[in-house]
Amino acid sequence: MRLMRHQKQMIALAICAVLISGVAGTYNGLSARAASPHQTEELQVQVSPGYAIRMAADQFSAPVGLAAGDRGDVFVAEAGRLDGTVPRVLKLGRNNKHVVVADDFKAPLTGLTWYEGRLYVAYVGGVDMLDPATGNHHPILAKLPAGGDYPNGAVVFGPDGKLYFGIGSATNSGVVGLDNITRGWVAAAPDVRDIPCREIKLKGLNFNVNNPLTAKDPHDEAATGAFSPFGTTTARNQVIPGALPCNGAILRANPDGTSLEMVAWGMRYPAGLNFAPGGDLYFTMQGFEERGSRPIVGDRDYLYKAVPGEWYGWPDFAGNRSVTSEQFQKPGSPVSPLLAEVPGQPPLPITSFAHGSGASGLLFPPDSFGLSGDGLVAMTGNMVVRVNPKTGASAPFLKNVGRPVALATGPKGTVYLLDYGQTRPGTAGPEAVPGTGRLWRIDWTAHK
Repeated sequence: MRLMRHQKQMIALAICAVLISGVAGTYNGLSARAASPHQTEELQVQVSPGYAIRMAADQFSAPVGLAAGDRGDVFVAEAGRLDGTVPRVLKLGRNNKHVVVADDFKAPLTGLTWYEGRLYVAYVGGVDMLDPATGNHHPILAKLPAGGDYPNGAVVFGPDGKLYFGIGSATNSGVVGLDNITRGWVAAAPDVRDIPCREIKLKGLNFNVNNPLTAKDPHDEAATGAFSPFGTTTARNQVIPGALPCNGAILRANPDGTSLEMVAWGMRYPAGLNFAPGGDLYFTMQGFEERGSRPIVGDRDYLYKAVPGEWYGWPDFAGNRSVTSEQFQKPGSPVSPLLAEVPGQPPLPITSFAHGSGASGLLFPPDSFGLSGDGLVAMTGNMVVRVNPKTGASAPFLKNVGRPVALATGPKGTVYLLDYGQTRPGTAGPEAVPGTGRLWRIDWTAHK
């Protein structure tokens, strides 16, 4: 019976994946005129019937965080990772004029949320509490292990009044390699590694690569084990202690940053998280990539329900399946498990999305938005998807809308969508083009 139930669940996931990978024919094309006089081209945005979309503001540079205040104010956080820009929080003003709330943060910013009259601003390695009236802010969390590939990102408050946030893994699949050196952080922070939330036992696999950090010796090699800094080997059955804070996890704390604790762990990159109307926490997770010392092929992005204390399978499982499965193998580079003992059986995802879709921001709009408890997932791959958190059924909600990264509920049931903007090649991957980020406003019109 258990096997049959598992097969049915996997079939359901496959059906959902087909829905996402195809283009829905029931979505109407709308012509959305840019709100700014500096941007006059027509934008063909496809929106679900019964909804209207318009541009609320533009000219943002690498916007990454979005929040709405109690009085209808809308705030945007810009990362500040680009030359000529600074990490700052802006408040939307009239006529597309942005008011600077604060611009003296540690770069780059990664997330933003509102709670009881204060803004909470996430940046790599920490979170600040910001008074929007004065611009004064101070750290409530610091020294988070977020110096690798994926930082701490989205922040959200739960029904319990606690601050929840995710921290991504330091590496693609558990081993620091040449891909991480290319991204620049290994030379700057050679001790960075993946830190499990609970004790794990390793198989002792080590990976040899040419060492570009010792340029004087072109024949030098470095061997690196899992959950270890670059150039550090591991032994069979070696134990890696659990720690707090850890990465590849969702953590929570009091609004002042005290009483930090783990919610769930074993995640590659929990990019977006939010609470459904019933109080359950859900998160998006971006899957493995084909790179580094342990490349994994054909993984997908996912939506999960966060179960307290649960281990979600990273770095040895992808969407409840072992990475040793044939579908994840790269010819000539077989993938073996890194863990000698599995902490548990990873849960099934609610649904999955196409590889590289960039599942990011997550929002469960109020009933006044007309989705009947369904959630919206922002995909940096140019779309927003509607998902039923109970059944996993999903379909496109918006298409051709740039690079969606965050969502927030505004006044009277309005939903705001943050578009990261255009990108160009950078030294560590694609980077934003300054001034091309946008903010969209979505309204439910069918009930009017």
